[in-house]
Amino acid sequence: MEPQRCTPDQLVGICADRKNLPEVVPHALEKGFDILLLDTTRDISAPWVELGGDFDLTVIRDAILRLRSMNMEEEISLINFGGVRSGTDVAKSLAMNCRASIPSVAMALAMGGRMDTRGMDFNGLAPVGSTVENPGSNGPSLFDAAVNWIRASSQEAAIIARCAGKTDIHNLEPEDMRSISIATSEALGLPLTSGAVRRERF
Repeated sequence: MEPQRCTPDQLVGICADRKNLPEVVPHALEKGFDILLLDTTRDISAPWVELGGDFDLTVIRDAILRLRSMNMEEEISLINFGGVRSGTDVAKSLAMNCRASIPSVAMALAMGGRMDTRGMDFNGLAPVGSTVENPGSNGPSLFDAAVNWIRASSQEAAIIARCAGKTDIHNLEPEDMRSISIATSEALGLPLTSGAVRRERF
């Protein structure tokens, strides 16, 4: 199916996960998509999917390697969804050549959400899946809470860039990043903080 733009400057994108990545990447390039959304969760269409399990970070690594092998790395913007908890995670995804990260549960919690058996609820303000209203004078508005989370995460990401000796967060590269766990090191292809010697645990 050909992408349809409502306006000439509208961005068109497609979502890819670990299973469909080999088919989606060439299709997105062939059809001239602007955005490739990388889903590291089990199913991006499921409500509050980030609460349900681990994240498959290999999607980011494999998408970049596939684009690089085709010499098309700069032809489409990568955006990751899943596991974004803080500005540090945003900095890591930018270093891996993503253009942006999409927060979900982390921002919901910052806005006063709480987890229950149904998923995410905002202090009883509204049922899951419905519109959440302003809590009023009991605390900051939901809008202000979201702005504060974004602002704090942006500042944290900027600190990561400065620690790597970069003046701009968009100048981060994979070589600037290190992993504290073997699982993340293998998933993203990043070196461990402990150096070249591989740890047996953690």
